[in-house]
Amino acid sequence: MGRAPSRRLVLILVVVAILAGGLLALVQGPNHSSKPQTGGSRFGQTNTPTPGRSLLDALAPLLAGVAATDATGRGGVSPALARDVAQLFLIGIDATPATAARLRAHDWGGVVLGRANYFSPSQAFALTQGIKASVGTAPLIFVRQGGGKSNAFPGLAPVSQPTLGAAGRPDLVNGQAQLAAQQLRQVGANGTLAPDADLADTGGPAAGRGYSPDPATVARLAAAAVSGYRTGGLISAVGHFPGEGAADRDPELGAATVGLSLTSLNADDIKPFRALARLAPVIQMSDALYTALDGGASPATLLPAAVGLLTGKLGFAGAVMSGDLQAAASATGATVAQAAVSALEAGCDLLYVPGAAADAESAYDGVLAAVSHGVISRSRLAAADARVAALKRTYHLAG
Repeated sequence: MGRAPSRRLVLILVVVAILAGGLLALVQGPNHSSKPQTGGSRFGQTNTPTPGRSLLDALAPLLAGVAATDATGRGGVSPALARDVAQLFLIGIDATPATAARLRAHDWGGVVLGRANYFSPSQAFALTQGIKASVGTAPLIFVRQGGGKSNAFPGLAPVSQPTLGAAGRPDLVNGQAQLAAQQLRQVGANGTLAPDADLADTGGPAAGRGYSPDPATVARLAAAAVSGYRTGGLISAVGHFPGEGAADRDPELGAATVGLSLTSLNADDIKPFRALARLAPVIQMSDALYTALDGGASPATLLPAAVGLLTGKLGFAGAVMSGDLQAAASATGATVAQAAVSALEAGCDLLYVPGAAADAESAYDGVLAAVSHGVISRSRLAAADARVAALKRTYHLAG
């Protein structure tokens, strides 16, 4: 009985050493940027082009001709443009020696850490320090810390949103958010994919992770959480606009549809986001399909009408984060590259690609090609970069 835990511990330490040690060692190579480092949720009618048509028809032939990147840019693209595109991406990473080289390949905007990235606070700290040393510009380091069983870093705050929702006390929610902020910052993270502002409708995907099925309760508690994270110096990314509590399944598990009318969405599901629009630094779009927006053809994260509802009618001026672009692509039959282009064109500022390294590279190539060839305007890219840069400045991650 005593040998199994010992062997497991050895395996864990080996994996940690490979990733953390590899990251830190590779930063001393000749191509490492000398820029100074600063700073210490998903479980997500218009004539809008859909993936594979219109806008993306122009992109498709360009993708095949984009060469591998190096220090001079990709396919003759300037290093400045290559950096501007990379700054929009939030990628997932794994525990392999290739991860360090992958992080150094581009000046990525940041990473999102999941359960597979965590074994202990000390290991997580070594990992985040390696990430910061490997990326030229101070990176966003988000954790999928949704509360309770939805925490990627188990044993740390906050407790589950249903537990806090049952108590119904904003002071408890605020206190848990501040504690989570303190603990996550201690391990080197600077953001969390939380809180979840979806309504916990019975039978819906948020039933086991949301605060409540009542819009007013969700609005009040989510606002308390965002305020707590802000007090603790941690960026909070609120999900998932325009609300997926009424979806017929979790969008991460496959194509999910919300069949509510726009009137019903405005009266209930959008209500918490309306309360958070002037408070939240980041709001994440949903990967669900909404019949009220385009007949259910494309996920909200790819729809200008959906993002425009958030930034226009609700007046949100922070950074708009896409849903999981792999899930969005799967829901429509598009490629991840096509989904990334559509998300940026729709108005998303942060492009989230959590899985395979090849998907992140493909998405990066697609956006770079789209901007280089005028499929996406330089002004759209500049606006997205400006919001990402403003987010980092606000939280003292960059000068």
